[in-house]
Amino acid sequence: MQESESTANTHASPAALASSIVTAQENLLEQRLSDSQDTSEVDASSPGEMMTLRHGLRSGGWSIATVLLLFTVFEEFDRVAMQVLGPDIQASLGVSDTVLLGLQSFGGVVLVLATLPFAWLADRRRRVRVLSAAGALWMAFAGLTGVVVNTFQMGLARAGSGLGASARVPIAPSLVADQYPLGVRTRIFAIEALGRPLGQVLGPLFAGVVVVAAGDDAGDWRVVFLALLIPAGLTILWSLSLKEPSRGQQERIALLGDSAVVAQSEPPVLLSAAFQRLKKVRTFYFLVVGIGVLGFALIAVPGAFNLLLEDSYGYNAGKRGWIGAITWSGALIAIPIAGR
Repeated sequence: MQESESTANTHASPAALASSIVTAQENLLEQRLSDSQDTSEVDASSPGEMMTLRHGLRSGGWSIATVLLLFTVFEEFDRVAMQVLGPDIQASLGVSDTVLLGLQSFGGVVLVLATLPFAWLADRRRRVRVLSAAGALWMAFAGLTGVVVNTFQMGLARAGSGLGASARVPIAPSLVADQYPLGVRTRIFAIEALGRPLGQVLGPLFAGVVVVAAGDDAGDWRVVFLALLIPAGLTILWSLSLKEPSRGQQERIALLGDSAVVAQSEPPVLLSAAFQRLKKVRTFYFLVVGIGVLGFALIAVPGAFNLLLEDSYGYNAGKRGWIGAITWSGALIAIPIAGR
C-alpha cells in the first residue's frame, strides 16, 4: 500500500505536489489555531499581521535592506550621470545626438534582456553571492565608462553596466520576501524602491558638483564615473558579509509558526506554469504595459532634455544637475506614502 502511494506521488505533476503542500499547510494552520487557548497567540500567528517598521527591521535586520537600497542608489547614479553629462560626453567622443541617445539607452536594453537569466541563476545559487558578483561586474563597467575613448568602447561599457545592474531586479524582491515578516514587507519594499528616486535626485547633484569641482573642462565628466567606484566598492564588500535567508521562511513562520519546517523535496515550478498563473492577474497586464510605456519617458526624454539645456540655454553640468534633481524630487515624498 505504501509502495503504491509512493509510486503515485513520484509520477504526480509538480502542480499536484505543490497543491498538496499548500493543503497540508492549511490543515496544519487550522489545527494549530483550534488547539490554541491563548487568543493573543492566535492573533500573533495570523499571516500578514501589521507590525511596526522598527519591529520588522529588528526581526529581519538592517543589512539586507540597506545594501539593496545602496545598490539601487549607486546604479541610478551611473544611469543619470550618463544623462546629465550627455553633452560633455558627446563633445569628447564626437557623436551625434542620435548616437548619444542610443548609447544612453543601450544599457537599459541589456538590463531588461539579462533579468531573466539572472533570475534563473538566482533560483539555483546563493542569491547574495550572485548579487555581489553582479555588483562587481557593474562596478567594473561603470569605471570603464570613465576611461573610454571611442563609441565602441562606450557601447561595451554601457552594455556591461546594464548586465551587472540587471541582477538586482529579480533578486532584491526575493531577498526581501524571505528576510522580513509579512506584516512589514510592503514597507521594506518601499525602502528598497526609495533608492531609485534617491539616486535620481542625488545622482545629478553628484555628477554636477564633481564636474564643477574638477574644473568643468572637457573630459572632466570622466571623474564622476571613477569617483563612483569608491562608495560602490565599499557596498559590494559589505554585501559579501550578508547571509542567505532560507527560501520561503517567512511564509513557513506565518503558516506553521516554525521556519525550520521544510519540505523534504521542493517540487519544481515550471516557468510556463508561473506564466499561466500570471495570465489570470489583470493587474499584471497593466503593469507590463505601463512599465513599457514609462520606459520611453525614463530613458529617452531625460537624455534629450539635457541636450536641450546645453544647446538652447548653455547650461553647464552643474546647472543641469540641479534641474535634474528638482525634477525627480517629488518621488521622494510619494514612495514612502505609497509604502504604508
